[in-house]
Amino acid sequence: MPFLIIILLLLFLPIIAWPVLLLFAVAFFIGYGGAAVSDYIAKRNPKYAAWREKRKAEKEKAQIEWDAIKEAMRLDKEEHKRKVHERALEINRGIKQRK
Repeated sequence: MPFLIIILLLLFLPIIAWPVLLLFAVAFFIGYGGAAVSDYIAKRNPKYAAWREKRKAEKEKAQIEWDAIKEAMRLDKEEHKRKVHERALEINRGIKQRK
């Protein structure tokens, strides 16, 4: 039975994979063409080039802020773990002292 499933997958996988590969290829060409057109427009239009650079700087700033937020969250998690661990140690010491 598993052998039959493997054979059927091998037979039908190309039928399933072709549309996906075709969509990836189309998306790549559209993205590449859009970037090329955008570069061409930026060469000809200084206002567009300035707007594009400003937008790129805003994206970089947002990415830096997002990275800082993620780092702060990671540090908060670590500090919370440390406090919980310290509290657990205190509780364990209290239990041992009672005995």
